Amino acid sequence: MNRDNGPAISINGLSKAFPKETRFPLMALLLKHEGKLAVKGLNLEIPRGEVFGFLGPNGAGKSTVMSMIAGILRPTKGTVKVFGIDIGKDGPGAKEHIGYAPEVPALYQEMNAVDLVAFHGSFYGLGEKAEKRARKVLDGLGLKEGLDAPVGKLSYGNQKKVSLAIALVHDPDLLLLDEPTTGLDPGSVILFRDIVKDLKARGRTVFLSSHVLTEVERLCDSIGIMVQGQLKLMDRTEKVLKRVGPDGERAKGLEQVFLELTCEAKGGADLGG
Repeated sequence: MNRDNGPAISINGLSKAFPKETRFPLMALLLKHEGKLAVKGLNLEIPRGEVFGFLGPNGAGKSTVMSMIAGILRPTKGTVKVFGIDIGKDGPGAKEHIGYAPEVPALYQEMNAVDLVAFHGSFYGLGEKAEKRARKVLDGLGLKEGLDAPVGKLSYGNQKKVSLAIALVHDPDLLLLDEPTTGLDPGSVILFRDIVKDLKARGRTVFLSSHVLTEVERLCDSIGIMVQGQLKLMDRTEKVLKRVGPDGERAKGLEQVFLELTCEAKGGADLGG
């Protein structure tokens, strides 16, 4: 793939509505009765080779957006392009370039880690190299023990590592990582940061959602903050950290910027001193 042309992700007018709660959910879906708008007219462009931090409170629509980029959820309106490929028109073509690790691992509990990661790698043409590649990625994530045990027997933190390995096994151009460090021990979190830095150094694009704001400050070139399904802020990290609040004072960090935006949207109390 030519990495020099166009953005890694281009999102235009993206919306997602889920059917209204009803006694007959299938009928509501068939009749396209729209309920809650989880994402509202999102426009977003992420350059190639950068690490993007996607922030927002619970229920802001972050995971929904990531699922639409990954081609798991179909948008109600709008388009998603990955390296110029419209995922709505050529899902398989776009997905070749994507590695996705959801917030909650969705794993075959009876398979062992190596077989499971290799199984996913085989979908991307790794063939006989799949097992060797799976072991290398798992080792790189610090998962060296319990590889022959069923994944369901592993700790939650190690299941997260298996999920990350599945996202990484085919060395994709774009990584979608939803709360990747939840459940990881401190040593594994440090290792994860090094992995993200290495991905960027190799020209990969990382789309990272996290509630750990210090992690986002350290790793991300730019930051977007979602509130109630809408993108309320999008800018380079250094500019976000220099943002001036409604009181005319410069923000004291990403946490203050985040709280000002989310509390303002919810009509919350002034948290300033």
